[in-house]
Amino acid sequence: IVSLPMLTVIFAAIGIIGGKMVGVDFLGADEGSFWSGMQNTVRFGHDIFNGTIIKSIVFALICTWVAVYQGYACDPTPEGIATAMTRTVV
Repeated sequence: IVSLPMLTVIFAAIGIIGGKMVGVDFLGADEGSFWSGMQNTVRFGHDIFNGTIIKSIVFALICTWVAVYQGYACDPTPEGIATAMTRTVV
């Protein structure tokens, strides 16, 4: 539940840095124009927080609940655990 939102923030930052590298370094756009465009178009509260953080937390909770349910509902044998693990992943 903690690692998925953290990874989401890291990969969002990497995406912004990658966009800067392509736009400014490879295509020759002005760096000030790039950052100005980022500030004018990306709304932190709506795009980053609601669109990225909340969605990753909900996805992490769903993954956790499925894994816990499959673990509690499985047979206490090696075959039952293997079947539950396969059901959780698939």
